Amino acid sequence: MEKNKIVFITRSNNDAHIRNRILEFLDHGYDVDVYGFNRKNHKDLQNLPYKLNVLGTIEDKSYISRIALYIRSFYKLGKKYAVDNTLFYLDGLATALFFHYVNKRHRYIYEECDLVHTYTKAKSVLEMIDKSIIRKSVLTVLTSEGFLKYHFGKKRHPANIAIIPNRLNPEIGKNKIILERKLLEDNVLSIGFVGAPRFDSVYNFINVFCEKFPQFIFHIFGGPVPEKFEKLRMYKNCIFHGFFSNPDDLPKIYSKIDLVLSTYDVKFENVRYAEPNKIYESIYFETPIIVSSGTFLSEKVDKLKIGYSINPLDDSEIVEFIKSLTKEDILKKSQNAAKIDKRECLNVNDEFFLKL
Repeated sequence: MEKNKIVFITRSNNDAHIRNRILEFLDHGYDVDVYGFNRKNHKDLQNLPYKLNVLGTIEDKSYISRIALYIRSFYKLGKKYAVDNTLFYLDGLATALFFHYVNKRHRYIYEECDLVHTYTKAKSVLEMIDKSIIRKSVLTVLTSEGFLKYHFGKKRHPANIAIIPNRLNPEIGKNKIILERKLLEDNVLSIGFVGAPRFDSVYNFINVFCEKFPQFIFHIFGGPVPEKFEKLRMYKNCIFHGFFSNPDDLPKIYSKIDLVLSTYDVKFENVRYAEPNKIYESIYFETPIIVSSGTFLSEKVDKLKIGYSINPLDDSEIVEFIKSLTKEDILKKSQNAAKIDKRECLNVNDEFFLKL
């Protein structure tokens, strides 16, 4: 395909994932324009190497005003760019749905990094719309093989789908990897959560861990911190580090912890089928990962033998799990991660661009 102008429409201007995707297109020589929405009470990305055109500000749960903003903005963009030599890159189902609604002749690439419709009562109808958007796209990017399984099961799927997991920014490879962590230093187990904390399953694990094992330490890196998680500050062994720079701060973060927590709530279908980038951080920094059992992620972790699968909502299971940990087993799983080629953890997708 001749290199058309690529016009990105992002659902959130503070999303590091879509920023990395934009940088990939720029690195491969594409002429890129970027439009997106600010999110109220969310920290914006800083020092972007491209011009960001803000379409407006979205407030959580303000659905009617959001839809009106989408339709108004997308109609104007459809008029601004010629159909023949422009390829839109649509981030997320809502973006794709309303853009295609008002611009049926424009070609687009669709990226789905969350099954957002599975959180709604209209998920059956939205699933049909989602599949239609996939089929009509020039190309659809799914960030988890689990999403392909969710959409099509064992049935034959459209040929225009590319699986591109949310791997690490290749810039991380330009820095020296800090692996000076002393496993269970002074016999103190250190577990960390890296990202924006949410989910009851994450909260419950931290709460049980800090209450039952005051001799050990839990680190929370990132934000914003929901009000519920603020309660964890009552534990002296729960340390909040605040926002961090991704990927620059990751080596330092992972040098402080023995295990990384990624126990998302399995009652949500999106979580059961997702492939969070924490697994790639875990492998890259040779830090065993704790995940929720019964998920696509746990299947992968168990197969690679690089971490642990548990029920993070079962207090007694958490306690028994922590008691069962040994330095030897943690080291073994770390060594298993070290055997995996680190290049597999980086967001390098040259084959994808050859298909465009």
